[in-house]
Amino acid sequence: MPRAAAIMTFTLLLYPALAVAADAPALIAERLSLMKDVAIYKSVRDIPVEDLQREAVVIDAAVKAAALHGLEPETTRVFFKAQIDAAKAIQACWIERWSAGEVRPADGADLVEEIRPELLRLGDAIVAAIALDARGGDTADLEAFEQSVSVECLSQSSRSAIARALAGIQLR
Repeated sequence: MPRAAAIMTFTLLLYPALAVAADAPALIAERLSLMKDVAIYKSVRDIPVEDLQREAVVIDAAVKAAALHGLEPETTRVFFKAQIDAAKAIQACWIERWSAGEVRPADGADLVEEIRPELLRLGDAIVAAIALDARGGDTADLEAFEQSVSVECLSQSSRSAIARALAGIQLR
């Protein structure tokens, strides 16, 4: 079973508890860790890393989910844009490594059937976790976030941008 499918199967069983039990940084790290699989899929099929139409779909879904959880839409938009920018940078990093001679896996999980549903589920869980934290009065600890979110190919500047955007999310 491909990695993304195994993750999705396991996490779907836990979904009700996941939004409550998991903290936003762990969910963000999990979401960003799937970017290697996205990069494999795109690299094998010679698909560009950037897909502005898909980015708009993801951001719109996140803003709608945020509204349902009482989060301010524009601050949520900024946060998801920072995540998407980091995701693209991670994908580009992996593709660059493979172009430089590092061995790329032959093929990975299917982007449409396996990875995207998991990314959407994680996006919803991230929004729910952020809303719970915000309602509980918890604010993002930028230093702790930057130390806890460790994903191969995630640059310090991308990590910092996500942390700042996360700290900026407000309740409506």
